[in-house]
Amino acid sequence: MPKHVHLTIPLEPNADTEWVSATATFPDSHTSLIEDGNGRLISVICHGISAHKNNPSLLRLVAEALPHASLRFDFRGCGDSAGPPVLKWLDYYECLADLTRVCQWLQKRNWKINAVIGHSMGSLVGVLYILRNPTVPRYFINISGRFDIKAGLLKKVVRDQYISDESLTELLNETSNPSDSTTASSRIQIKGWRGGREANGERLKGEHVPYEMCIQEGIQIWQRLDAEIATISAVFPATLDTLTVHGTLDETVPVANASLFDRVLPNHTLALVEEGNHNLTSSDHAQKSCGIIVNWLAARDLLYKQNDAENAAVLSHQT
Repeated sequence: MPKHVHLTIPLEPNADTEWVSATATFPDSHTSLIEDGNGRLISVICHGISAHKNNPSLLRLVAEALPHASLRFDFRGCGDSAGPPVLKWLDYYECLADLTRVCQWLQKRNWKINAVIGHSMGSLVGVLYILRNPTVPRYFINISGRFDIKAGLLKKVVRDQYISDESLTELLNETSNPSDSTTASSRIQIKGWRGGREANGERLKGEHVPYEMCIQEGIQIWQRLDAEIATISAVFPATLDTLTVHGTLDETVPVANASLFDRVLPNHTLALVEEGNHNLTSSDHAQKSCGIIVNWLAARDLLYKQNDAENAAVLSHQT
């Protein structure tokens, strides 16, 4: 029976005011000491925007099904973590800082990062982390991740009726410098969402947390993200095994994004979940996706063990 250990991880150098809420899950209740990994494997699971460490439910399902330890956490501005009132569409690099410091916290405690598993925005944060730390994890698992950032998010702000297509076109024809964009029309009100909080042992109902966003500022960040994604094939090591799981009826990130990842990720496996939505929320889709992930990892671990045994035999023969 898996055991869950709830903890807070301080984020240096401002540990008194910056921390994330996390849940470590262990397959065996007798090995549930997070403070000393003793060289064991652990996978880190990242959620998306307007979500938290237990949303979508697939994240917890995966954590409970893994044969090794895992840690999932709330980005700042989400769930029970400290930070701003809500996570914004512009906060990718803040999330990268969170993931980086969480991994460093684990490594200082002698844990070996086995996989980075990300859903939606959390998947892109995982990409950013591996671009900067290409030799840390053995595996990367991308669930419902967005590849085409700028184009996709501009379509989303229109689709979600934050701005009309005509107004957006006008703004795109103006200056791209946020400091020059002082008109009210250059700023849109986003209905942010924060859920996953607990108080007195009870889960609180989520709430909308509106915030203002400058379109031009968003475009600059999204263009930077697109430029980073374009370096995946050159930076991701050939030894890194990667998996994409994507629902064919994803209403938030079109399934075509999965094919784009398939072109650039090394040693890549593409698994499409028929009729699955963005969060793979139906019990059938969640269970199927969990099975895909766990079985894929098990197959790769077996290959690692076989390769290690063959290398050891070769070295023994040589000596």
